Amino acid sequence: MSNGLSQNGTGTGCEDARVEQLLGIVREVLTQPDIAADDELMNHGGTSLSIVRILAMANRNLGLDINPRDLDGTITARSLARVAAIVTPTGTSSAARKR
Repeated sequence: MSNGLSQNGTGTGCEDARVEQLLGIVREVLTQPDIAADDELMNHGGTSLSIVRILAMANRNLGLDINPRDLDGTITARSLARVAAIVTPTGTSSAARKR
């Protein structure tokens, strides 16, 4: 079974940890235990509804603030990690402060 990390070895330890957390949610929602971090979710049974479920779980369980409008093109666990913004203790996200 793949460990879900990219073959090219990119990413920091923190980034890789976030990818692994998101990958766990992706695997649970899609019921695809072998999906890897760089696999396109739509090619593994993903639908727009399942993407919304993944985002809701990530936001709730991991304290992230991933906005569906920030996603474009290929959606993978790694691309979700890239657009994730951690919610600050005040309840506003870093993405919201940039707007």
